[in-house]
Formats: sequence, C-alpha cells, structure tokens
Amino acid sequence: MRDVVEVLASDGFEGRGAGYEGEVRAALWIEERFRDLGLLPGMEASYRQPFSFLPTRPPAPGAVYRSQNLIGLVPGRDAQLAGEYVIVSAHFDGQGRVGQAEPGRHAALDGSRDDGIWNSANDNATGVAALLEVAREVVADPPRRSTLFIAFGAEEHACPGSTHFVTEPPIPLDSIHAVINLEQLGGWPGEPAIVSTTSTSPSWSGVLDVVGFTTGVSLRPSVPRIVADADHWPFAAAGVPAVTYGLRDTDTTHRATDEFSTVSFADLTARTEVLFELVRAVAEWDERFPFTGDLTRVTGLNTVQTTPLERLIAGVEDPSCGAFLVATVIPGTMAERLDFRVGDLVTHIDGVPLAANDWGIGLQYRALDAEAGARLECTLLRDGQRLSKVLLVGRGTDEPSDRSR
Repeated sequence: MRDVVEVLASDGFEGRGAGYEGEVRAALWIEERFRDLGLLPGMEASYRQPFSFLPTRPPAPGAVYRSQNLIGLVPGRDAQLAGEYVIVSAHFDGQGRVGQAEPGRHAALDGSRDDGIWNSANDNATGVAALLEVAREVVADPPRRSTLFIAFGAEEHACPGSTHFVTEPPIPLDSIHAVINLEQLGGWPGEPAIVSTTSTSPSWSGVLDVVGFTTGVSLRPSVPRIVADADHWPFAAAGVPAVTYGLRDTDTTHRATDEFSTVSFADLTARTEVLFELVRAVAEWDERFPFTGDLTRVTGLNTVQTTPLERLIAGVEDPSCGAFLVATVIPGTMAERLDFRVGDLVTHIDGVPLAANDWGIGLQYRALDAEAGARLECTLLRDGQRLSKVLLVGRGTDEPSDRSR
C-alpha cells in the first residue's frame, strides 16, 4: 500500500485534479492495477464509466469537465447470491494544483511555503490503496455475493462520479446489497476507523459487532444521518444502505501538506485489515440489508461553489454575495420532484442572501436539523428567470411547491 500512495501522491500526478491530465494519468494507472489483480471489467468490456461534471470555481466560467469512474468486478461464489452486489469504493481525485478549478484548497497551517501542488496523499490516495489491497484478498477468496470495486472520479467537486453511477447504474440499484466507501485512512495514529451513516440500515450494527469480535477492534459509528459529504451519499439518497469507513479531517486535509510523508502506514495497514473483515462480513451476511434511512430530510442536491465572475455573468444582483450551482440531482429525491435542474444558481435561502463562500452544505444541514414539516425556500436563477422552490422536510411525503415570479 505504501507504493500505491507514493505513486498517486507524487508530483507527476499533479494532485489528481478532477478533469485535468493528472487525474487522467491516475485513472490509467488504477485501471492497470485492476487488470493486474484480475478484476473483471464492470462496464461490459471496459473498466471505465465516463461522465461530465460542473467543476467548483473553474478558471473559465461555465466550463464543463470530463472525468471517469473505474469499476472492477469479482463475481460471488454463491450462485443464488451472485446477483447481489457489495460495492467498495474510494475516490481517486485530489485537490489538484494552482491554476486549476478550485474544489477547496487551503494554505498550510504551519506557514510553510506551498509548492503549488496539493498531492492529496491521505485524501484520498490512502483510500485507493486500501481498496486495491482488499480487492487482492477478495479475488483470492471470493465471498458469497459479488463485489464491485469502484474508484470514483471528481469527488472533490460534489460527488458527480458516484452520482453518475446512481443515475446511470450498470447494475440495477435494487441489486446493491450495501456500499462501503473509503476516506482518509492514513491519519489520526492509533485511532480506529469511524463508520458513518449507519442509519441507512439496522444491519450495520450487527455487522460492526461481528467485526469487533473477529478483530478485537471496536469500530465507532458516527454521524448516523445521511450527510452529503462523501461518495456514499448519492447511494444513501437513492435508498441504498451505504456507509463511509474512514477518519475525520486532519490538519493536512485539503492542504499542500497532505503529502506521502505525513501518512501513518502502520495505521493504514491495520485499518485495511479490519476493512477486509468488514467487507467479508457484509458480503457473507445471511439476510439482505433493509434500508431505513430518513429520506424526508435528504434534498437530493449536489452543489458547488461559484466565483464572483460566474455570479456576475449569471445576473446575480450583488456578485459579492454568494450563490451555489446545482451540479447534479439525485433521481427520486425532493430535488427531482421539485424540478431542480443542473445549472440552477441558488442565491437565497428563506429570503436571506447566501454568504460568498457558501457551496450548499448549509442547506443540507438545515434540512437535517429542521423541525418536521419545515419549509426551506430556495430562490434561484435559471436562464435569467428568478424562481422559488420550497422544500418541505421531515415529512412522510412532500408536496412540491414551484412558483415563478
């Protein structure tokens, strides 16, 4: 795994900025690893699932970028369960370099001089390394259910890769038993991994108990709610049991100091050993995982931050105020039923102008925290027209409201 992180976090991949040459080179490298491991192509005759996406704060307003997911398959050994899938995923893009679209790059906390490349070692070359190592073990000894190993592109730009998979799935969504997404596995030495969004199925509790007994490591459930912060989210928003296995941000996250030298490889190895037991326990589980997440608080919107120039061109009255761009819409969610569209520019929530750095996560948390039946009014611009969309959250059913003005 050390070799994987060292390669992906090297300057030659230029921080793996989504939509740029460094990410393309990383995709080719990962594809070759899939082939070497003996994974079958997950897209008929190809590992690649290409997609387009709207980047966060691009240098050129209105730009549309291209990326791809890499999908490898290990068929299950049980003929009756091989048509059910466990997905193990990790995003392979990073923060990129100076001059590229800017998904969230920050200066180093220690005041050191940034070198212009955010190599993104812990976030998320470590996740890819763990994915490849687990794939090696699963190929050697397949579980009962089939396993898809997916390296998602462009996660740092509001998860368009995983959203594209959910929107145009190569397998039926209802055949997905569970999703285990991997994030930032090389930080916080000595701490066990966190498993987030466990509310998506009561089965997670039993699985974590089994893994804890098998490994002696007590995995910590955290953030049980469905939060739009990683590639598990589009699956959970679509009604698929999905968690992220990883750790919280470190003081190098999204900074140029997220380098190969800062990764704790002893911890990465230990967490990957536990991860293998988690994947196997899920794939061998006797019953299908039922979905129990609260979708009445899931907006279904993936959004990205905009630049002042983008806001000026779009017709925002005060470009110094914020506005976030709807990058993708999850099928079957409130956002789709209210006819939110890719390219909509949200400028106000409940009549209040957005802050300049708002990229939409505040709306997601307001939906999670609001009282049942609360109304969240989004004012947006679409093709020069001002519209209002009202989200009704925390209800068994929603009654879409769409008013033009």
